[in-house]
Amino acid sequence: MRALSNTALVEQAARKALSAQELEKTLSRFRQLCVTSGDDLAPSLEETADVLREAGFKHELMQILRDSLVLPEANPHVGALWIRRIATSKVWNHRYPTELDTLCQQGEVGYRAVIEFLDIVGAKRRWKLVQQTVSRHAKWLRTHPLGWAAAGRALTRARSYSQAAKWMSNWREQPDLDLPTLQCLALSLRATRRSSAAAEVVRLALSQAGSNEAGSLFRLYAAEDDLFAGNLQAAALHFKNINNSGWDDDSLALYYLLRGLIRVEKAEPPDRPDVFAAAQERMRDLFRRVPIYKRDVFLRSEYRRCVTRMAKASGQGSEAIRAVWHSAQSWSFLLPLLLIPGLQLFLPCYLYRLCARRRGVNR
Repeated sequence: MRALSNTALVEQAARKALSAQELEKTLSRFRQLCVTSGDDLAPSLEETADVLREAGFKHELMQILRDSLVLPEANPHVGALWIRRIATSKVWNHRYPTELDTLCQQGEVGYRAVIEFLDIVGAKRRWKLVQQTVSRHAKWLRTHPLGWAAAGRALTRARSYSQAAKWMSNWREQPDLDLPTLQCLALSLRATRRSSAAAEVVRLALSQAGSNEAGSLFRLYAAEDDLFAGNLQAAALHFKNINNSGWDDDSLALYYLLRGLIRVEKAEPPDRPDVFAAAQERMRDLFRRVPIYKRDVFLRSEYRRCVTRMAKASGQGSEAIRAVWHSAQSWSFLLPLLLIPGLQLFLPCYLYRLCARRRGVNR
């Protein structure tokens, strides 16, 4: 008899975690929950689904979800659980599930499935799927209390900043925007250089978050705005109250860029070159694994902006030119490469960097 793999052994052990009687009771409870109305049942549905999944009864779980979807009394959250099982499955082909279109004809259960799908593919930055889904369901997403925010978040997380900013342009008319949605709104506005509206969103978010850690990213944005407005003291105060634990790589990169800039501007003029050199060393560590020209186009712009200002404050203009080269963010830099004799040799390299992984542009 062939020995079982570790995975098979773990699955067998998990199945034994529920006795036959417990399994039947759990399956019966899940069936009943799936056809009971009420948004307040979502936590119970999630909990029961997790019990079945962790015990290894994924097939039984999916079968109940499929059977419940076609029933008129299906709880709307069943749609979210069903599409999550599909989109997180190892056998998913990473294409748009056309069943969503049919399911949306049943109303809320289909809408919740689309909203969940947007959250999943947006977090994975699958911008083609995000745009396809938003395009197919734009009509009801715009008027749905959860759909509008889900589409905006997904577009932003997929780095489709222009489209996200356009989608959320009526944000002032939306009731009760939560902090994750405000964060995506602020990012899309900043990435598309709508500075005034972005600052308004930051102020709104800070008024909601108060001194909580949830407001740290908004304090980072406020610090940057104050810093480039010439208010160093206010920027330093915002920065002091930031907790960056749990941030993604791009947000952390912006954090250290601004920290370096604040330190350079707070230093006495004779000390600024040394402070700038220390900041550059930190940036080299930060971008060693993934170079800045391979990062999101918005971060590339912020890198050029911050490093250029540090270089000028330190009296090192050549470093500002190097920042444009490293970030490969500006199309205008092509002109001197074309016109100055000898620099044409660097043109192919800069073009490659300029076009590499340009997320968030005209999508």
